[in-house]
Amino acid sequence: MSSNAGDESARELHLTTAALKDARARIRQLEFEMGKLRRELGAAQAARDLAGVHVSAMLKDLREAIAASRQGPQGSSPVTQNAGKSPQLRSCAWIRRGLESALTGRVNTNRASSNT
Repeated sequence: MSSNAGDESARELHLTTAALKDARARIRQLEFEMGKLRRELGAAQAARDLAGVHVSAMLKDLREAIAASRQGPQGSSPVTQNAGKSPQLRSCAWIRRGLESALTGRVNTNRASSNT
């Protein structure tokens, strides 16, 4: 029986060693995948931050264009200078006012008189 017990113990040791090697290999693979995911997350966060900078710059430019268009005929916006001359330009002026109100949080309740 001692021979059987020795064989059983050796087999159990061999199985435990194999399971430990397998667990270590799985941990290494998970660590590798986790590193890859961290790099992808970092790249995605950097792209998000860069997009935020671009959007902020575009909004700043849009606000400046809206502010310049408020100056009327002295301003540099042909849309507001010629808004009464054609239906297309009146439509552009209406869109500009809509964008302006969206950016500033104001709502133009007198839409009929502002389309002229």
